[in-house]
Amino acid sequence: HVPGEPQPAAQNDSEPCQKHYPTTRWSPGEIVVDPHTLQVPADFPSERAQLFVGMYAWPSLNRLPLTGVDTPDQRYRLPDLTITR
Repeated sequence: HVPGEPQPAAQNDSEPCQKHYPTTRWSPGEIVVDPHTLQVPADFPSERAQLFVGMYAWPSLNRLPLTGVDTPDQRYRLPDLTITR
C-alpha cells in the first residue's frame, strides 16, 4: 500500500497470483512474482511515494510475521515509487 491520511492513498489486496498459486503450494525460499497495479488519487501531493507490502492470514486478517526484518507492524518497505501522471 501507499500510505495516506487517514486511509492508504492506494492499496491492492488479493490472494497470491490472482488465486492461481496459493501459499500452500509455495516452497521455502521460493521467489513468487505477483505483479500489482496501484492507482494513486489525482491530487496525491508528491512525485514520489513510499510503498509497503505485507501478508495476512485469511479470514482472521492477522498479519503474518516477517523474518529478517525488525518492524512492529509486520510490513516491509520497498524502494520508493516515482509517480507518473
